[in-house]
Amino acid sequence: MKKFVRSKTWISAPSGEEILMMHQTDGSFQGLNECGAFIWNLLETPQDASTLTKAVIDVFDVSAESAQQDVETYLQDLLSSDAIVPHDAV
Repeated sequence: MKKFVRSKTWISAPSGEEILMMHQTDGSFQGLNECGAFIWNLLETPQDASTLTKAVIDVFDVSAESAQQDVETYLQDLLSSDAIVPHDAV
């Protein structure tokens, strides 16, 4: 299964249970809610969608179907903003 990891183009800092991120090249900002911050922290090391989904289910009160869909959508959002990259691209 394909694994993803944080790219080096974004820096992040905790803000309570959320995370604030800034793109180092274009200066854009992005805020992550509690669940997004949880996933972001896990992506410090290579993770696949299945592992992330299981972790979300374990921590948050969410169904397996909802968690899977949300994780896959979130990963696509992070990929499109260059916040994560496939692990083999690092």
